[in-house]
Amino acid sequence: MLEQIYYFSLFLNFLSIIVFFVFALKKNREAFFVGNVLIGLGTFLLAFFLTLNGIKLGYHPATNTFFTYNFLAMLIYLLYFVFEFKFKIRLLSVFIIPVGFFFNVVAAFQSKLTPEVLKNISPVFLGIHTGFLLLGEAMFLISFGASVMYLIQNRNLKKKSFGGWYSRLPALDDLEFIAGVGILGGFPMLTAGLLVGFYWAANLWQNSLWYFDPKIIWSLIVWILYGYIFYCKITEKLKGKRFINLVLIGFILVIVSFFLTAVLPSIHSTTKDFGVK
Repeated sequence: MLEQIYYFSLFLNFLSIIVFFVFALKKNREAFFVGNVLIGLGTFLLAFFLTLNGIKLGYHPATNTFFTYNFLAMLIYLLYFVFEFKFKIRLLSVFIIPVGFFFNVVAAFQSKLTPEVLKNISPVFLGIHTGFLLLGEAMFLISFGASVMYLIQNRNLKKKSFGGWYSRLPALDDLEFIAGVGILGGFPMLTAGLLVGFYWAANLWQNSLWYFDPKIIWSLIVWILYGYIFYCKITEKLKGKRFINLVLIGFILVIVSFFLTAVLPSIHSTTKDFGVK
């Protein structure tokens, strides 16, 4: 039953991407409405699937790669609705939804950790830790999407190309503002997630050099860069294209970190006992 719900949600999410691209190419409002209905139903089923698994397991389900990637996808879809409703940027769907579906697909190929192992790794702390981190990363994706649209609109203006997407994209200042909102919301979430993780790790792995773990090192690198971006935003040290370029670099680093930490040996590996004896 749960498996069918999950795969049906993936099917709906995939269909929504096709419909959103039809909307982007044909300027069809009905296609946009249908796309929103599909991704809305898919998100609801995904949230329902994660909730049922959380109830079944007895704790936050985002405690292994399968549930973590799906939880991230759900957050991305939910934030899409929030930002689309607030700022009325319909083309945001083309830049955001496919990334969420990418994590859905990656998750489908991940193995699930058994409840017996989860009972030994402080699932409450792990759930809070991953929840904050994933929300921060989802906010960064919104910033990334707005930044890509900024570059497209900026290119249209420079080439004086006022057809195509020009009239359908917001002004540059509005796109920069949205990118900034993602940074201002995402960085505190990232910081909170790391602080919870450090506190948890310090108590869990007292006799190990956990702070040299590749995933932790890369997380700190990402945090430092986004800390600088956050600082530039609140102080207005960088504006316009310079700020947008920095946001793009930040998210590229997140993607690089994502792939590197997936292949490097780490104490985060769910095949290990997380230092618990």
